[in-house]
Amino acid sequence: MLAARAAPAAKLAHLHVAGKHHLARPSDQLTILSDVIPVRPIHEVLSFGDIIMSVGVADVLANLLRPSRREAKPQPQPAE
Repeated sequence: MLAARAAPAAKLAHLHVAGKHHLARPSDQLTILSDVIPVRPIHEVLSFGDIIMSVGVADVLANLLRPSRREAKPQPQPAE
């Protein structure tokens, strides 16, 4: 949160996170899968899964928006 500048250090102690989310604790396991990648321009913290999903969505959209590559069918020759 601090690296992404999503919350200032002075407010970190009073930060309320609801639901299943919480700030990382020493007892947490697999923290590498949690939101640990700071993105400062948008003041967010992302996980590795978020990045993979975004790349996948971008790839699908790029393939859907690309013109199709259909092979041209040969035109029948007029009979002489």
